[in-house]
Amino acid sequence: MTWYQILSFFFTNGLRIFLGLYLVITLQQLAGNRKKASVISVCATTFITVLSCFPIQQFYMTGIEIIFVILIAYYLYAAQPRVSLFLIFFYEATVALWEFILSAGLGVIFHSDRFLNVQSYEYMAAVWIVRLFMLGIAFLAMRSHKRNKALSSQIIAGIAIAGLLGAILLSGQNAIPISDVQLTTCVTHYRTKRNYLL
Repeated sequence: MTWYQILSFFFTNGLRIFLGLYLVITLQQLAGNRKKASVISVCATTFITVLSCFPIQQFYMTGIEIIFVILIAYYLYAAQPRVSLFLIFFYEATVALWEFILSAGLGVIFHSDRFLNVQSYEYMAAVWIVRLFMLGIAFLAMRSHKRNKALSSQIIAGIAIAGLLGAILLSGQNAIPISDVQLTTCVTHYRTKRNYLL
């Protein structure tokens, strides 16, 4: 793994943790020590980035990340653990699935399965595109929080519907090989999210 891959992992992991924590504390309308939360989040990002240098499954690193966010929200913001777990679990699953949908979509457009290889530069580009979208959505949510509280729910619903349509479109393509398990996971996840929103 090259130095710029490690640096990319650090920043993408950091953005995922910070935005996940923002989601948890904002939806629960919590107040706490943001400075300590930021420092611990950076430490968590560093730890997870170090783990990514070893042959550890993404499932375990995601679990560690969820634990970090829940602990930060619980000890520094007095968040309810069950609510935080529910929110961060769906957040992590949605981010991972959107990374898959976008990387697979780019793979179809460019007729290359390298976009599905997590160690490739192409996959890194797809992840960064997802992070930029996440930053844009967070910016819109912060701006609309005081003006229109319903906008955040509309954004979440729109993301869920777009993700389901993306999974369906990917299931009909034959440009690159995509396993049925991955597609079934996408559809199941977004059906669950849609039912929750309704």
